[in-house]
Amino acid sequence: MISDTCFLDNPEGLRQIYGHLPKFDEVNLQRLQFDWNGPSVLLTLDLQEFPKNPPVKWEKFNTVQVELSFGPLLSVELVKFGRGNRCNLTVSESVDGALEVVVQGETEAKLTATSAFICKISAYLNGDS
Repeated sequence: MISDTCFLDNPEGLRQIYGHLPKFDEVNLQRLQFDWNGPSVLLTLDLQEFPKNPPVKWEKFNTVQVELSFGPLLSVELVKFGRGNRCNLTVSESVDGALEVVVQGETEAKLTATSAFICKISAYLNGDS
């Protein structure tokens, strides 16, 4: 299994914000969007952990949201898409070097892709947190 977020082509933004690479455990999956171009999938996740020393412009916020793109997709299996969507995201590398992405929890999916990168990192005030 690939540890932390080293599966990402561009983890630097998360490293700068957190001082380390955050886990993708107990994330809240906000969006799962497929695109024929690639083909690819965009996962929009609220991370469980908020940085201890957030950027100044985030001081009034409590939730970090990350958009991850996986593609080109080699295979997709979407078993269920639940309400609330609390889940764990794990990524491992297959024998042929592809990324095997597993979403487990209120949403269940398996994806295989050749790469993964961060499209966007933002923060907002979540009244549920």
